[in-house]
Amino acid sequence: AELEEAARATAEAEERAREAAAALRQAEDTAAAIAAAASGEVETLSMEAAQARLRAQAEARDAADARSARERAESLAAEAEAEAAKWRDIGKRETELRSAADKAAKIASNEAEQAKESAAVAAARESEAAQHNNWLQERVRELEDAEGSDAGARYGAELRRLREQLTADAAKAADELAAERAARRKLEALLLEARGDAPIPAVPAATKNDEASEKVLILEAKLNEEREYSARLEKQLEAAVVAKPARGSIHDSQDSWADALGLQEGDAVSDGEKDEKVAMLAESGTPPSSPKKE
Repeated sequence: AELEEAARATAEAEERAREAAAALRQAEDTAAAIAAAASGEVETLSMEAAQARLRAQAEARDAADARSARERAESLAAEAEAEAAKWRDIGKRETELRSAADKAAKIASNEAEQAKESAAVAAARESEAAQHNNWLQERVRELEDAEGSDAGARYGAELRRLREQLTADAAKAADELAAERAARRKLEALLLEARGDAPIPAVPAATKNDEASEKVLILEAKLNEEREYSARLEKQLEAAVVAKPARGSIHDSQDSWADALGLQEGDAVSDGEKDEKVAMLAESGTPPSSPKKE
């Protein structure tokens, strides 16, 4: 609207300037025609010509001002268009950043869910390892009750196998804990990257990450507990191997082996039952009912 008004004012000013110039030429012609007739009229016409020149100059100035106003309006319009284009680009970039942040948050949420499931699986495996450890303890007790040279030889072989099994179980639990820690570090890195890209709410992902971290801490505590228990059991087994039963009464031998493994009174059974249990376990290889660890 300002551009149209300025253009219209410019056209009007130029038209008036042309009219003034035409009037000036007409006045000059008239003055030249009647110059010889009357000097008084020549002076009057000269004054009118001077006034016409002044009016023409004023109209020219008005036309110049109108052109300047139009140029300023065009410049302002160009600046406004450039500013609008800049804000459109900023809005587009913000939309892209928001989309990328939403995608990263979704990936982090999925990673947290996977870490939670992995923690549950690791907890189940840890429970199975604890049951297997209890079964190993019961097997050691039953083997410890066996007497004689044949039972002693089988006992030594079984002790070696049990030590290897305990070592393998501890290594497996350590690998699972390392995998859980790696998954947690990866998840935390993803969450930090998502928070650094855009200020989006990350409460669900953070909650799942906390749950996964809590699961990992629980697993680590249980693993340390199992390691301590396995270490105590290995020390007891080593003490039992070093402290060979003396050639005395059967009950004295039973008491020494039971004390080495920390068995309670009443845990020992008769020789016939011990030989029968050892033979059944050696043939089947099936773990008995797991006793609860104190």
